[in-house]
Amino acid sequence: MSERSLSLIMLVTIALFALVILMSQTKPALQANQNTNSTTQAQSSEWPSIPTDDISTYNIPLDSVIHLPLASRVSFKVSAVSGKILVGNVVESGGGCFTFFVLDEDAYLFLLRNGPGLLSRSKGEVYVSEMPAHYRTAFTINTDRTGDYYFVFINPAGSCHGKTVSIKLNG
Repeated sequence: MSERSLSLIMLVTIALFALVILMSQTKPALQANQNTNSTTQAQSSEWPSIPTDDISTYNIPLDSVIHLPLASRVSFKVSAVSGKILVGNVVESGGGCFTFFVLDEDAYLFLLRNGPGLLSRSKGEVYVSEMPAHYRTAFTINTDRTGDYYFVFINPAGSCHGKTVSIKLNG
């Protein structure tokens, strides 16, 4: 074999290894119906994503830590009744930007199909949209319906490092 063929074989082998590593990522390690401190790992932020019935549900009050590696996303939902006021705070301890949304199911499904860039075209409700969120984001949601509210955290591919984000939610 020539030196060029060996180089090509090595390049293909490295590419396949990288692909296997990227595809072996699992869904976030959120535990359903948990209202104590928790920690979660992220998924790849490629679109489309996991179906809505695979998303963990958290109770309020919520106090959680989320780890967002480069080019990753974490999604979970919180059930609330109409007429409640949800008050939350999101803090990123690494000192960089990330994207944060709170959506209804229609907007969440639209996000999964189309990504965050087209979210303004969704017919669903976008309760919080921070693109980008820097360090700390406080938010208030007046729940207009009984149902699920989808929380989405994205660490974009262009970021220089992973992020650790804490969220507190009361209502």
